[in-house]
Amino acid sequence: MASKTTSEELKTATALKKRSSDVHAVDHSGNVYKGFQIWTDLAPSVKEEPDLMFAKCIVQAGTDKGNLTCVQIDPPGFDEPFEVPQANAWNVNSLIDPMTYGDIGMLPHTNIPCVLDFLKVRFMKNQIYTTADPLVVAINPFRDLGNTTLDWIVRYRDTFDLSKLAPHVFYTARRALDNLHAVNKSQTIIVS
Repeated sequence: MASKTTSEELKTATALKKRSSDVHAVDHSGNVYKGFQIWTDLAPSVKEEPDLMFAKCIVQAGTDKGNLTCVQIDPPGFDEPFEVPQANAWNVNSLIDPMTYGDIGMLPHTNIPCVLDFLKVRFMKNQIYTTADPLVVAINPFRDLGNTTLDWIVRYRDTFDLSKLAPHVFYTARRALDNLHAVNKSQTIIVS
């Protein structure tokens, strides 16, 4: 069972949140774009459970330039509209399947809630490796996923086009080895 977040951890997380976002939920006529989604740290579920940090919401009609009228959609269960100042709204990567992108840098929006959601979706589908090129982000699943067998090693060792393969520590090792031979300079891999 996960431990509760301490007040010090919450203060640190709050300090890391970018306080400005370029969210444009309304057109020039003042009408809300249909189905426009945002992340916010002021949603009812976040107030109830601060460990969530962000919730996904749909912007509703009645929104003005200073505040967004929203209804929470993820996690579900809160149907009442609430107000969100622009400073507490972040764009959502709508219609993006995290399984089709292996690199965080390919996302249209790389704000904190988008990156956390991206990593979460990939992790829940047993994709524990993601790149932020040239870095590899690995989330420990605390179980064997069967992705370090000889077949996996051979796949990454023998492929002609490494870019066609999913992020993996073997991908990083292969790139370092290729670079070692291509530029004839020492390579460094930092594990932290």
